[in-house]
Amino acid sequence: VADKINGDTNISKSVVATVIKDSSGKEQLMIRSRETGLDSKFEVSLGSGVDANGDLEAFGALDTGNLVTLAGAGGVTPTQAAKNAEMELNGMKLESNTNTFAETIPGLSISVSAVGTSLLTIAPDKDAVQASIQKFVDAYNAVNDLLSQSTKSVRTADGKTDDAAIKDGSGLLQGDSSTVSLQNSLRMMLQRVSSNATGAYTRLSEVGMQMQQGGKLTVDTEKMTAALKDVDSLKSLFTAKADAQGAGGGVATNYKTFTDELLAWEGTLNNKTDALQKQLDNNGDQQDKVNARASTLETRLRAQYSALDVKMASLNALDSYVSQMVTTWNKSSD
Repeated sequence: VADKINGDTNISKSVVATVIKDSSGKEQLMIRSRETGLDSKFEVSLGSGVDANGDLEAFGALDTGNLVTLAGAGGVTPTQAAKNAEMELNGMKLESNTNTFAETIPGLSISVSAVGTSLLTIAPDKDAVQASIQKFVDAYNAVNDLLSQSTKSVRTADGKTDDAAIKDGSGLLQGDSSTVSLQNSLRMMLQRVSSNATGAYTRLSEVGMQMQQGGKLTVDTEKMTAALKDVDSLKSLFTAKADAQGAGGGVATNYKTFTDELLAWEGTLNNKTDALQKQLDNNGDQQDKVNARASTLETRLRAQYSALDVKMASLNALDSYVSQMVTTWNKSSD
């Protein structure tokens, strides 16, 4: 029976069956739902099915629950009723299918493990803040490395083209003004002052984030650890809103505004893509025109050479005829 339940793809999505033995050696079939909570309750109905000993005929329809044990005739036991986890927070009753109450308070996940009363103390997750900052640094460095590789020179010391570098994708955008401007803009935003930030920090350098030669961004762990003691100021450094003229915003705010404009339908990247596509199309048109002119010239030259071949063949025939006539005349004169 357990194998039949677990082998049914539809049933086994919701429940799992297990055969267990009690202390006396008696086997029992236990069925439980895969998930907790009221939404995962199930009902077992055996109808009039019986085995060789008639043990199943007494089961009939079973109660609903999350955990049901079948132990022979008359031995149906709903050992655990389906129920949600319940919690009261500041007088408000809350329920969850699991022991985790996610987003009950925005940005906060509460896990419960026992019945009782607890004082809930909320503090900033400094590890998460630091991890987010590191993700920002890693993302920026990845973009900076890509742009640097794309715009670097592919010439060797003796002025020759470095074919190996080209195969690696280096220098594909060398000299492209839009790419160089994009890289410079990304770097300049790191040096802006977040004057609208409400706290002790207005520059990235104050929290240990410095730009190195080549545009790479690094984090001074000691300074960042000290800055994390004032999480609100650190948050404001990144999320402060810009003024009506777009100045004074936080680092993340500035980058969000910049990238939104960059990726907009009529933004820089789409305009650049359209311009390059137009150049590509024009280049293709020019190639088609050159090929058409070459084809016309080839046709004309082939016709000329064909006519010349015909003329040469005629002249050769005439030369042969004249030669024969001269030979004949010479013989006749003798």
